[in-house]
Amino acid sequence: MKSSRLTAFKDAAPSRMPDAPSYFTASASTGYVLEAGPWVLSSYARIDNLFNRRHARSVIVNEGNARYYEPASGRNWSAGLNASYVF
Repeated sequence: MKSSRLTAFKDAAPSRMPDAPSYFTASASTGYVLEAGPWVLSSYARIDNLFNRRHARSVIVNEGNARYYEPASGRNWSAGLNASYVF
């Protein structure tokens, strides 16, 4: 009698999936806080995937359409400001 646990994962063998090249991504972030009397002002900026590298975000096991890798986001950024009044 075959174990159903072993046959359930037979399609997940690494030899069926194409190799994904290695990759490196970089991010950068900065922030600043300014205290002006009772006011506290803060700001930040961030860039993800600084060099806009194309890479796989995740691997799909047992994919039936031969699309084993999902792409990651390209370069993206965010920035923000915050103002607080301290009583």
